[in-house]
Amino acid sequence: MERLCCEKPMHHSYVERLFKAEAIRQAVEDLPPGAVYIETSHMFIKTFWDVVMGTFQHPEYCVRIIVLRRYLPAVLRSRMQLGHLHDPKRCMYNGWLYTPNNCVNAQVQGLPTGPHEQAEVQQAYRLLGYIVDIEARARQLKL
Repeated sequence: MERLCCEKPMHHSYVERLFKAEAIRQAVEDLPPGAVYIETSHMFIKTFWDVVMGTFQHPEYCVRIIVLRRYLPAVLRSRMQLGHLHDPKRCMYNGWLYTPNNCVNAQVQGLPTGPHEQAEVQQAYRLLGYIVDIEARARQLKL
């Protein structure tokens, strides 16, 4: 799904991504009366917020979005410790981590790096760009 949302504008893949909203609708319908469905996926803000908001805009649904934030340096450090800079299975280009430079729907421009920068510094800039872009998307969603 990440590919659908980075290679072309999101409105081009809207219909292809409706399956996620339908899966949520089914989960909600299977809940007992008075229960609350909570979506905690980090993919929400990147890949299916628009189909969810479009699907659940009827008065029978009450959609609330809660954005959890952590201290930016702590997030960057955590991502680095998880191997998002060096582990090939968790690297930037494995399908869910993107850089603002390779995603047409990014809300911010990538941080510039020069060819003289060490590879780790370039990766850190890319990772920081990703984190800042997620924040920009969350702020846009609140509009």
